[in-house]
Amino acid sequence: MRPRNLAALIRYLRLRVRCPRFRARPFFIGPRSTFDVSDDADVTIGRRLTLLRDFDGRFKGELVIGDDVWFSPGCTLAVHESVSIGSNCVFAEYVSIHDNNHAESALAEPLAARGFETGPIRIGRNVWVGAKATILKGVTIGDNAIVGANSVVTRDVPAGVTVAGAPARELGPASAHDARPVGAGAPASGT
Repeated sequence: MRPRNLAALIRYLRLRVRCPRFRARPFFIGPRSTFDVSDDADVTIGRRLTLLRDFDGRFKGELVIGDDVWFSPGCTLAVHESVSIGSNCVFAEYVSIHDNNHAESALAEPLAARGFETGPIRIGRNVWVGAKATILKGVTIGDNAIVGANSVVTRDVPAGVTVAGAPARELGPASAHDARPVGAGAPASGT
């Protein structure tokens, strides 16, 4: 076993000891990754999850991640209510996913005292999310969708489309030239 993989296995085993309700087969956890998993969190992870360096996970609600999901360096995943991520999704560097936001208030009370508003996030299968994109509470992203870099997703994204911008807006259909499923290999001749 390579030293890098051995270190990742040790990080995984430490996480499993600290969090008994964390249901997952061994997966890759990069260096400097942090996890805050509450006692009432319900976490289920599929096969071959990859979390590269500096991943930040805060899990208080239900988290379900499918098979072959890849988080590039610096991603953040905050789950207060519910986040579901389908198989074969790829998240580029510094993607941020939050199913919660500080509650709005007309009162002058401190922000920290207001609590949170939450809404479930559903991300379909084979979704590609570009670098530094943010996905906010209550959003559903359909299968085979693409979210452009630096986008802020505040509303649902239909299956098979590309969105970009702040807030994210539909640009058109996702094409075979825009993204390939994880493990798809080299493009076929003529593409």
